[in-house]
Amino acid sequence: MKIFSSKMKDGRIKSVGYSLSLFKILHLIILFGFHLISQIFGIFQTFRCFSLLSIENQRIWKDQNERRKKMEGLKRIPTHIGLAIEEEIELEFISNFVSICLSLKIPFISLYDDQGKLKEKRRELERLIHSKASQYSSKPSIPRFHSLKMASKYEREEKKWTNSLGNNNINTSMIILCDRRDGKEDLVNVCKLISDSVLNGQIEEKDITLESIDRNLSTSGIPDMELLMVSGHKMQTNGCLPWQIRLTTINFIGDLKELNESKIYKLLERFSKVEQRFGR
Repeated sequence: MKIFSSKMKDGRIKSVGYSLSLFKILHLIILFGFHLISQIFGIFQTFRCFSLLSIENQRIWKDQNERRKKMEGLKRIPTHIGLAIEEEIELEFISNFVSICLSLKIPFISLYDDQGKLKEKRRELERLIHSKASQYSSKPSIPRFHSLKMASKYEREEKKWTNSLGNNNINTSMIILCDRRDGKEDLVNVCKLISDSVLNGQIEEKDITLESIDRNLSTSGIPDMELLMVSGHKMQTNGCLPWQIRLTTINFIGDLKELNESKIYKLLERFSKVEQRFGR
């Protein structure tokens, strides 16, 4: 602001006033315009986010209703479902499979690969599953992870973790990572352990039962798999927990990339119609 005055020849003041330069006025107008635009843009972005969130929630709610209707049409749902991966480990597709199973509230989900690479990539897999779970449920549950391992004789006797796994009424699903060592190798070690116990007089031959074998396996406390999906182009289980899948319904699904939500529902529908006679 500039104060100015001018005098006439006789000394009288001609005019006194305040003057703002045109540049400063324009500067203030521009600043005010930018501020106003930014406020309007912020309000628009907030409204847009709420709209997108509402649309996404509606989509999830609609998908959940469709899933619920499909599940109500099934006679039974597996308590324990498994996926055996023969091909290259693709965490993206594996996490999709797990997320779909979580949305179906399946209590136990086993992931098997021959070399144990999933156990090595556990953290990355956990991160992917947590990020994808919200795509299939508005209130996704946080699963618990457990990596099987062959236990030593002393660990088998303690089995401290069995009680936490043995309850099928848990509110959250359990994701079990396993490999070849948890299958044949584990079963061989259990047979050796039981044989030594018989030779040492700790147990008698009549005490050897299915239950006694189950108790000593690394999967003790976990129900046997009811449904197993095997990826790859060979019709083989590739050493997947032979003891735990002796009564399992096995489906060979081909390429893991083709295992989408629709295909999983079809496999569950087929499973629900299977009548197991158990030799009768």
